Amino acid sequence: MKNTITYLFVLFLTFSVAIAQEDPKFQTGEKQKAFQDFTGNWKIIYNGFDLAHNLNSSITGKANISTDFKGSYLNMVFDLSTEDSEFKMIWTFAYDCISNKYVLYSKNSAMTYPYYGAGDYDTESKSFSFLTNAHDEHGNRFKVVLKWEREDKFSLLMYNFTIKNAETLVQQYTLIKLD
Repeated sequence: MKNTITYLFVLFLTFSVAIAQEDPKFQTGEKQKAFQDFTGNWKIIYNGFDLAHNLNSSITGKANISTDFKGSYLNMVFDLSTEDSEFKMIWTFAYDCISNKYVLYSKNSAMTYPYYGAGDYDTESKSFSFLTNAHDEHGNRFKVVLKWEREDKFSLLMYNFTIKNAETLVQQYTLIKLD
């Protein structure tokens, strides 16, 4: 009986994956093509700022960026280190065909909770912009922007985004392509 249930579950899962691969809403399309430009190995230069925009930390590291599921998901793994510590951050980006928004999910080794957000892509500036659930001690949310500076360089910017729509840059990850 247990083997029959397992067999039926595997058969159902195989059938579901086959349908999803044929269904156009699960296929990679125009909305995901922008992800491909980010793939590869990158050098990271991280700068952290306080709310008065004074530089309070600077770290370097490497990033590995890849796509999954035929380019539907963009995965970024950041490895940063100082003499005293190591820091790892994971970002996943996708396009949600139900809400017609780009979405992000992020977790890092210094946070106790993940954060996520929804946003848009501007084809003219080749930049993504997301408003996230993460917030500072005053309840101000964070905005994340992925912005191309040139073909082999982009920035991931995190802004403190107040209710009055004032933005203050608090984190800047500059990525330069290695390969």
